[in-house]
Amino acid sequence: MLKEFLLKKENIFMFFVILISLFCIVFGFLFLFFGNNKDSDRRIIPNSVTDIKWANFNSDILDKKIQYPEYMDISEQKENQGVGVTIAEFKPKEFLTYFSNQNHISIYPEGLDNQLFYGKTRQGEYTSSTGQSFTKIEYLTTENFVWGVALIPKETPKKWSKNGFIWIQSTLKNKEDLCISKNGILINNVICDPYSDQLPVYKGNLQEQFIRFGYKMINKNTF
Repeated sequence: MLKEFLLKKENIFMFFVILISLFCIVFGFLFLFFGNNKDSDRRIIPNSVTDIKWANFNSDILDKKIQYPEYMDISEQKENQGVGVTIAEFKPKEFLTYFSNQNHISIYPEGLDNQLFYGKTRQGEYTSSTGQSFTKIEYLTTENFVWGVALIPKETPKKWSKNGFIWIQSTLKNKEDLCISKNGILINNVICDPYSDQLPVYKGNLQEQFIRFGYKMINKNTF
């Protein structure tokens, strides 16, 4: 019966049309499924601050619109501890992402204890392009390269507590954890214990570009 069916030209033509149609449907489905997943994971990081495209986010916590780099992800945390906004190069799995090696900016208007941050630091001043003044705390590697910055507004906005600050962390590649004891002796391969007068510091290759991106974002906003 199949042989008789295939002997007719019209039937052969219809058979190939159906076969090609099925192939196109399956191929199209696979392309859409895997193609969309690939695109959603892609991050095209700008080469310089002048190449950044900006997106807008209406923050309920800060009660204002935030401009942030389009290639990044943004999320809010509204619980009692660590209330704020995190902007990261990859979608944050949890809010307190500063413990991970991920480039991110976190904006904390209230509820986060500054004592969570230990390390070798230096303090200075920073004034944004909008004229807002900050106390600037830079977190340093053993070679005195900045790997994190905390900016604390000198004139606190209404929705901020006295602990409100902006935290910019840049990834350290090939990071190695070190400790310095109170007498200045460098300690290797230990779990740093700040309550035993050990100060955690880090060494590695710093991606300074992200620090510049962070300052550019702060200059685009007023907090």
